[in-house]
Amino acid sequence: MNFAVSLYKCLNTCYNTKKGSDNMEFQNLKLSEIMGVVRFTPTVRRWYSVNQTHIIGIKLSGIAPHDFGYKKMSLDEGCVYFLNQSEPYHVNTVTLGESFSVHFTTNEPIDTHSFCIKTENVNEIVSCLEKIESLFLKAKHGNEMHMHFYRLCMMLDNIRSKEY
Repeated sequence: MNFAVSLYKCLNTCYNTKKGSDNMEFQNLKLSEIMGVVRFTPTVRRWYSVNQTHIIGIKLSGIAPHDFGYKKMSLDEGCVYFLNQSEPYHVNTVTLGESFSVHFTTNEPIDTHSFCIKTENVNEIVSCLEKIESLFLKAKHGNEMHMHFYRLCMMLDNIRSKEY
């Protein structure tokens, strides 16, 4: 068994341990499918989104406040984010800019609410997203792509746990 497959199985085991909840927490998510990897620069300043997928990404430039009704958060340059598909939101962009993200589905709903956190690990996050994007575009949707996805999840979880 090669290193990538071995690491993927280890990460998959760590991330799929469920404790006492009907739904998963972010750090326990079990990937169903990666639906797309997107570099996105909006052409409009305002929109409403009802996501069909969960989204993990990084805001590379611009300022985009998101209003979920129960809370507001601003995706600013250098922020990593998780957008839960169960939480629709309004966006009223202050400064147009680029985001880079992976869109995915899970086998079970995720309890964790959408969040964004400023990070200094921009290059590391972008590098991981680029690896996922490359494999996705080559239609290599197997263990190696999943390994990089779970690595991205670990990075976000580490950034998030340092925040608290």
